[in-house]
Amino acid sequence: MLISAPPYFRLGSGIWASTPEPTHHELLHQYTTRTHELLAHNQECIPDDDRLHVIVKAAMEARALYFVSALQEPSTGDLDRYFDLFVICSVFGIPNFNEVPNES
Repeated sequence: MLISAPPYFRLGSGIWASTPEPTHHELLHQYTTRTHELLAHNQECIPDDDRLHVIVKAAMEARALYFVSALQEPSTGDLDRYFDLFVICSVFGIPNFNEVPNES
């Protein structure tokens, strides 16, 4: 059974569980720093703090959902790559996303 307690959650063994607020803030800070480094590495302008906060929270939630929905338990590296990809797609967009598929 999936129990969601946003914004304070942590995944363990595929179950969502409440976590104390300080833990949430530590994770938020950790992933905000990761996002800053990722965007700086890609020479991208860093969004304003409010927008960056939205992107980081959405990426954290997407990462959590990926963990729950994966057929095999992903490694921490897999989860971090998923987070990074989500951030990159949020900032740069998804290539060819708006193109209409060829009807052959």
